[in-house]
Amino acid sequence: MMLSSNPSHGAINVPLSVVAANNTVTTTPVSATFSEAMNPASLVTPAMTFTLKTSASGQNVAGQVSLNASNTIATLLPTSALSPNTEYTATVTSAATSTSGTPLVGTYVWVFTTGSSGSTGQAPIDMGAAAAYLALGGASIENLSTAGQPTRINGQLGVFQNSTTVVQGFTESSPAGTGIILTGGIQISSGLVNVQRDFNAALSVAISRTMKQTRIGVLDLALTQVDGALPGVFPPGLYSSFLSAPNSTGSSGSAALMLKQGDITLDAQGNPDAVWVFKAGSTLDVGDARKISLVNGARASQVFWVVGSSVTVGDQVDFKGNILAVSSISLGTVALSGTKLEGRAMSGTSLNLNNASLKMPAP
Repeated sequence: MMLSSNPSHGAINVPLSVVAANNTVTTTPVSATFSEAMNPASLVTPAMTFTLKTSASGQNVAGQVSLNASNTIATLLPTSALSPNTEYTATVTSAATSTSGTPLVGTYVWVFTTGSSGSTGQAPIDMGAAAAYLALGGASIENLSTAGQPTRINGQLGVFQNSTTVVQGFTESSPAGTGIILTGGIQISSGLVNVQRDFNAALSVAISRTMKQTRIGVLDLALTQVDGALPGVFPPGLYSSFLSAPNSTGSSGSAALMLKQGDITLDAQGNPDAVWVFKAGSTLDVGDARKISLVNGARASQVFWVVGSSVTVGDQVDFKGNILAVSSISLGTVALSGTKLEGRAMSGTSLNLNNASLKMPAP
């Protein structure tokens, strides 16, 4: 019944606080995700089935437990910040029950270790109903591949229009083409009201997030150096191409994000729940044969590329993360080996694919 936890079992360098969806800093939440709806009375404070303790002393950590709207995620929010460089033990006992009265098969226990004093992480961008889609286009989705080099979509497509005729070049679209949708199919706007709403909300929240951000300006990502690491190595965090804070009129200098002069590495530092948010004030431009590597527990599902206008990803690129763009996204051109995306491609206007392979990131 219990599927996963956050922080994950065995995670290290867990931040002491996080920047939440409302752009405020909170204590680091501890959550448990279940496969079915749970009975709130068996989990929510003052129930004592979900606890957090320091592993060494066994001392209880004060906090409040709540459930999300679907009653599938229980979250314990500590009243005060966790201690640095400390191992904690979280427990959900078998007294927690589903809405049908079924208890957990057994007590679930996991441990994690916090990072250094003052460490602050980013909460993931909540995409809501849009998260079920691998590719979204506001106005159109077009596949330009040849029969010998087809685009492959291992997931569901959606377009915010009332006809599949704006989805071109796929075997399940009209007209037929060389793209292959392996699972999912094409959904149109009449069935995507909640998806479009949640995509727009996620984009708005992501663009407005500024707390604990690192401004990296116009320098190519492969040449950018963060906290004394090697150029192109990024620890978890919020990175922005915005050149300045908003002025009195509400505007600010902005620039493109570029990845053309080398590859980059996202280093989770032992925390598989670590989050990266890259914000481009204008465009994101990725050159040919570039690669994004994930190391030390990093996961593509926890990487977000938030782009103020358009995205262009070239040939033979190994790209990781969820792309949320205000306008167009173009993935791949005509290279023999093609471009790969592990993550979602979500565009406010058009999505253009050419010899591209898209798959959902592992949760």
